[in-house]
Amino acid sequence: MTKRYTGYCPEHRLPIKRGQTVTIKKGTMVKTVGKPEKAAGRTYKIKVHHLMCGSVEYTSHHGELVHAVNPKVCWPGPGGYWSEADINDIPEAAPATEYEVNVDGKVFFVDLKDAEVDVYYSMLDGLVSSSHAGCAKLVDGVLTNRDSRTLKDAQWDVIEAQLTQLIAKSISV
Repeated sequence: MTKRYTGYCPEHRLPIKRGQTVTIKKGTMVKTVGKPEKAAGRTYKIKVHHLMCGSVEYTSHHGELVHAVNPKVCWPGPGGYWSEADINDIPEAAPATEYEVNVDGKVFFVDLKDAEVDVYYSMLDGLVSSSHAGCAKLVDGVLTNRDSRTLKDAQWDVIEAQLTQLIAKSISV
């Protein structure tokens, strides 16, 4: 699974919500308070109690480098101790359909789910993406309700054209 959410991500942009039931697949790394992190021994469902939004890399007041932390889903685990897992390892966090588009030499990931379009900047040569670039609705091959503080109209037009081609190609296969 592609690491979609790296570092700090505002809670309203995360695909998982408090109270939602999600799947912890066998092999998912789970951290429970007071215990070392370990792989889940079986697949099971949990009800999300809360989310942690992650953090960016920073230098502590001691001068130590603190690495970025991905967002996590949290639930009361064994004995009532908090358990957590990286949101990227939760199947319900995966987009319904994911496309990759190139705009002005930059790679963007485009998630499409029920006509809702989310555009993300890519990082690390397209291996991850965390920064939300914008959102829109796809109506009859046209991106409407374009919302972004960083994407210009010309960039949206390129994304729309490539997305339409990619969708048409995936339908004909």
